[in-house]
Amino acid sequence: MFSETIALTDIHGSTDMTLNRVKQDGYSSEYLLVTDLYEVRLYVRNTERFDKTRQLAIARHNVELVETVYPVGAVPSYVRKAFFTFEVQKGDIIASATDIARELIQFLTGTSFDTLTKLSNFES
Repeated sequence: MFSETIALTDIHGSTDMTLNRVKQDGYSSEYLLVTDLYEVRLYVRNTERFDKTRQLAIARHNVELVETVYPVGAVPSYVRKAFFTFEVQKGDIIASATDIARELIQFLTGTSFDTLTKLSNFES
């Protein structure tokens, strides 16, 4: 089980945040930080599904981060979201399955987050 708090560092280049667990429900948790200016939620979810085509069970692991910036004066509210999901087929070697997930994270966050910037600019 994850800890009761999750620390996020260097959000927007300079802000550290500590989110507290506000909900734990078997295979999922929700963490929350609320200030006068924004709200940050982190969801951790683990589910299973059955692939009818291949006739096998798949474990799905998902993390979602949502930042809601409250409106101030003429500046509107913004909702920013990021998701990460990976799946592990029943019977697969967990280390091998997580290697693929780790490589995707490294690709996305590599050299100064250039890949994320390119994606945000609709490059492919």
